[in-house]
Amino acid sequence: MSVLYPPTNFGSVENNLYRSSYPTEINLLFLNQLKLKTVIILSEECPEAFALYIEKNSINPIFIYDDNVTIMDNSEFGHISEEMVVKALTILLDNSNYPLLITCKSGKVLTGVVIGCLRKLQGWSLVSIFEEYRRFSGNRHQQQYEQFIELFDTDLIKISNESPLFLRSFKSQIKLAIEADDKSSIPNENNNNNGTFNNNNSSNNNNNAAEDSNETKSENK
Repeated sequence: MSVLYPPTNFGSVENNLYRSSYPTEINLLFLNQLKLKTVIILSEECPEAFALYIEKNSINPIFIYDDNVTIMDNSEFGHISEEMVVKALTILLDNSNYPLLITCKSGKVLTGVVIGCLRKLQGWSLVSIFEEYRRFSGNRHQQQYEQFIELFDTDLIKISNESPLFLRSFKSQIKLAIEADDKSSIPNENNNNNGTFNNNNSSNNNNNAAEDSNETKSENK
């Protein structure tokens, strides 16, 4: 039986959604188990062995990078832009792209930023997002990348009925919360009607009391 070796910084993000550094030849048997359909590569290139594997297995590679920035081969931390993250998240919104792997050279920073923005879209707290981010990035978590996640505008991303369940379920929770909020702000008509009814009864009782008092005075006279 062959031993399977996952890529460095491999992790399961959600059902059929994975993250890692660039896979090497020793990781390819492990990748077979994932039955990948799409790979998001946060760079303009990837190792030759991985590129050949992608082609051989008819996997759809999507390269996402900033045209205005040159990423050096020996650079562990690359550049990430809002446009890159929006493009990556838009691909993640399409359920037909799964199973899917997000990868960059180290599997730490660029991949971590995309996953962090995905978690923000899912409604995670910043504390939980940064805890997960640092678990993969280690001590070199780079404050500017965490700030990028914190400031990322999730309104740029629209969740639809074609999105994966882990995103649609959160959207449903938000919708229910908004509906519950709206209902709680509507005045209770029954209570208002009861109040009117009680006020009318009070008025009638007062009128009856006044009539009885007048009758009593007439009799005394």
